[in-house]
Amino acid sequence: MSASADAPPLSGPAEDLRVLFDDGDDRPGTPLHRAFAEVYGGAFDLPDPVDGRPFTSINFVVSRDGRISFGEPGEVGGASVNGGCVADVWMMALLRARCDAVMVGDGTLRAESDHVWTPSHLAVCDTGAFEWLRSHEGRRPVALHVFCSLTGELPADAAVFGRDDIEIVVATTEGGRTAAAASVRGRPGTEVVTMGEQRVDTLALGRWLLAERGVRSLLCEGGPGLYGTMLADGAVDDEFVTLAPTYIGAHASTGARRPSLVEGASFLPGRAPLSIPISLRRAGHHLLLRSRIEVPT
Repeated sequence: MSASADAPPLSGPAEDLRVLFDDGDDRPGTPLHRAFAEVYGGAFDLPDPVDGRPFTSINFVVSRDGRISFGEPGEVGGASVNGGCVADVWMMALLRARCDAVMVGDGTLRAESDHVWTPSHLAVCDTGAFEWLRSHEGRRPVALHVFCSLTGELPADAAVFGRDDIEIVVATTEGGRTAAAASVRGRPGTEVVTMGEQRVDTLALGRWLLAERGVRSLLCEGGPGLYGTMLADGAVDDEFVTLAPTYIGAHASTGARRPSLVEGASFLPGRAPLSIPISLRRAGHHLLLRSRIEVPT
């Protein structure tokens, strides 16, 4: 950590984060600086790496009926589900500030091609303080960006590829490696790695990120197919899910099912991963839930 102990002034989200319960967390890790913990409403230790891989969290906003997107043109991201909850965005920025790498799937990259996964891109209050927090906790100014793709086909015109301050790892399959290399077109600071023949092994990817890139904390922001893969691989530790008060239902024009929190994975009774609540906060009509993932043995 930096020797400085004084964070820039924090304004915090417009809505108060009211703690409904917080059971604490006894896993060893990095304490959150007191100024941020005061806004968060309690301690938030970031656990150390586990089993040779980074401590890994996911972050989604979910409708009351469990959907993560309206799936309409221009309305595919979480902002439409969020419904203007500033506390949810502030929490997202905090999680980005505390990760060494942020990871999304190629579907999320295509759907949000103008996005860059940094706290400052969210245009949230306290941007300068989040940048200070990265330095205070000994992180690089910008997190490593990791994109997972089965085919290796990425939108070469995505905004992130135009940022020379962002290092990128593309994790793909044996069959997707050539397309991935073509998609990034030899971009400096970009590495393509193969993590499986038919699918991206997210457990192996995490171990590679820790061993080769020093990534101790990894944040995944979607999509639901990638999250399903991570759950199946046993490669996720914590969930940060904001429960929005809105209902989404089926697709407005086609009636097709809209995506839920987890897609593409199947689990059997008695062997399915469990989401164990750690804390619950309220901001207006939204609930911010943190849970620990456990896999029955």
